[in-house]
Amino acid sequence: GGDPELRPRRGVVTGANEVLVIREAQAKLGGLAWIRAEGFHRAHRQGRSNAELRRFRGLVESSALVPLLRGSGVSAWRYRPGGYLLWVYDDSGPAAGPAPPHAARYLSRHEAVLSGRSGWRPGLPPGAVFRLSPETLRPKVAWQDLAEVLEAVALPATARGLEAKRRPLIPLNTVYFIPTDAEDRALLLAALLNSLPARTFARAVAERAKDARFRFQAWTVALLPLPQEWVGHGTAPRLLALSKVAHGRGVLSARETEELDMLVGLLYGLSPENMRELDRFDRWLRGAGAR
Repeated sequence: GGDPELRPRRGVVTGANEVLVIREAQAKLGGLAWIRAEGFHRAHRQGRSNAELRRFRGLVESSALVPLLRGSGVSAWRYRPGGYLLWVYDDSGPAAGPAPPHAARYLSRHEAVLSGRSGWRPGLPPGAVFRLSPETLRPKVAWQDLAEVLEAVALPATARGLEAKRRPLIPLNTVYFIPTDAEDRALLLAALLNSLPARTFARAVAERAKDARFRFQAWTVALLPLPQEWVGHGTAPRLLALSKVAHGRGVLSARETEELDMLVGLLYGLSPENMRELDRFDRWLRGAGAR
């Protein structure tokens, strides 16, 4: 690879998911939304009092909610937002500011928890999250840590929010990502990461986990050698077209997958025999036996 711009990162840390991660949100009149936070569901499971349940629900401004992505919502070519994040930032910034009145009231109930978080410092707004940077708001390629195979998806900078308006799509820290300067570059990079050469290399160096799964952490993907000139290579237009098909449909056919692998193999300078050996090695890594 060697491209310093393509540095893997992790999504944001809230330090208080029970307060800031909103599991359910229902739009109401006047630009408001009725919410139930993560803490509501935990308190409900634990049979806590109604007073405790009430602390984790309420009305906030719809503008204070942005779509949230967890690792479990990421797979090859597909992503599925899972709830919302309470948002006190400028959508293009990210500059932090005070929460609007209803959201501020909700946050004030949890002031002790929010100001007691690791990484908290005076002067931050109560709804601040950690590890948020301008790169978090760019188009990106994302994958989850724990999987049988590296599964990448291109993420747009924004996704449909609660009222169908496009808002920043924010990955939680169970999502790893590489920010890119344009959506087409993210689509092309996703095609590379979902190919046989990249997946086999990633699995060969990844930490093994239980149940035939691997940990595709930031350092693992950072070690992947990207082909030189992968953006301007003659195969790039077809790879981009295949990636767009895959993201639109959520899957590639066996024939399209074979073509994708072949094109990426060409980028790496691999012969058909090299690719067959790679496939055999990949089967062995997966415990499927070499055939």
